[in-house]
Amino acid sequence: MDAINETLGRYYTKRFAEHGASARGVDWHNAESLLLHYDKMLAVIPPDEAGQRISLLDIGCGYGGLLDRAKERGLDIDYAGIDLVDEMTAHGRRKHPDAQFVSGDVFTFAPGRDFDYVVANGVLTEKLDVSIGEFGRFARRMIRRMFELASRGIAFNMMTTYVNFTAPNLYYQNPGEIISFCAAELSTKWILDHGYDYYDFTMYLYR
Repeated sequence: MDAINETLGRYYTKRFAEHGASARGVDWHNAESLLLHYDKMLAVIPPDEAGQRISLLDIGCGYGGLLDRAKERGLDIDYAGIDLVDEMTAHGRRKHPDAQFVSGDVFTFAPGRDFDYVVANGVLTEKLDVSIGEFGRFARRMIRRMFELASRGIAFNMMTTYVNFTAPNLYYQNPGEIISFCAAELSTKWILDHGYDYYDFTMYLYR
């Protein structure tokens, strides 16, 4: 496991120990924000595919809250989640025995199959004390890995640079720069959603 994932794993292990299977336990301010961002991740599935069975890999799955939301919305998801925190994935397996929860690092994850869609909610926002340059390289490596694992498309969110303040523990990304990276190296089929009332944006990238 690389050093950044080790750092993130320690941080989120502590959060989950303190707050359990809740928004705070996966480092979101409140349940309302977390639910909105779950919906942004699920929006990677086009409306005309919503009635189909979709395979989806959730990177940084936490305790499986995205699957809870998908089931609430009646989506038929062949779900796999991977997370750095053993306690989170153990909770997910207990609650959702019909799904796959894996503890580990997605860079070494070998699922033996592709997924229709791959999502990462909040994974590329918390840099802690990692330098901006180092985390930027990590983020691009993560996006490439997501696209390798997806047969149809990916979704991820990042903090936007269009803010009037910044927090030192968060990673802020210029949206135009991430569009240029994705279009040049991965796919020109992209959608960027910067139109909701939080300090992040969601990027959708399709094959």
